[in-house]
Amino acid sequence: METQAQKLVYADETTPRYDLVISLGTDHHIYDRAAQWIGAYLEKHPDITCFFQHGFTTPPPNATETANILPRAEMLKLYEVAGAAVVHGGPGCILDVRATGKIPFTMPRRPWLGEHVDEHQVKFTEVMDSRGEAVLIHDFADLEQKLDAALADPSLMAADYRVSGADQASDNLKAAIEAMMGKKTIQPRRFVRRWKQVIEGIVAEKLAAK
Repeated sequence: METQAQKLVYADETTPRYDLVISLGTDHHIYDRAAQWIGAYLEKHPDITCFFQHGFTTPPPNATETANILPRAEMLKLYEVAGAAVVHGGPGCILDVRATGKIPFTMPRRPWLGEHVDEHQVKFTEVMDSRGEAVLIHDFADLEQKLDAALADPSLMAADYRVSGADQASDNLKAAIEAMMGKKTIQPRRFVRRWKQVIEGIVAEKLAAK
């Protein structure tokens, strides 16, 4: 496996570097709690730079840069060179951060607060936290303490680059199909990755129920 100490996999010299990279995914539910907590943290630490991908939620005004949505390839670049990454509990976001050699801080959406339709983010995050693949944030004080530590020493959140078996399989399938067809138009990775995320979400719920 590649590690954080080796050369960059996704980013390059043109990739902007932020202390914090935040992603709320693309779910249509408003997630004001996350925006408020990050905004409050930035208020206390005005020297910290922050990229905030906010989806349908209004981002905090003190974020350095914002975007409602960004292509996955661009988010991977930002995650890789960030000091720390904070994401909602979507399996896609968590696994994407792990793919870039980092452990994400996760703030799962809570359905009882109107942030999602069910508890799958909560359950998935709890499983990933128990396996050392994510760090669950419980409240604002917890967020502040953990971000302070991570930004003071980014190596605390560094890990192996997590290579997805499904991504590798889809790459092999793509190469085989292209070899037979003699052209490079097949892109199965996105399809396979999405189904992998769905399956992992189901598995996480079953594990959390045990």
